[in-house]
Amino acid sequence: MKMFNAAGQAVYFNQISKNGKIQYVVKALSGQHIKGRDGQRHASRSFTELHQAEAFLARNGYKSSSR
Repeated sequence: MKMFNAAGQAVYFNQISKNGKIQYVVKALSGQHIKGRDGQRHASRSFTELHQAEAFLARNGYKSSSR
């Protein structure tokens, strides 16, 4: 699912299966970066729990509506 924030930045939010377990991935688009747990800039970030991923997206203002 493609999501946007107020600044016009976009990310993909997807559910994947890794090593037989469900994980959630937030991937930055168009050369931008997202902050990881360590405060460093990363191209993507993965979560093991859906509520953690949803909280990250809400905290950074990403919504699933198109522009």
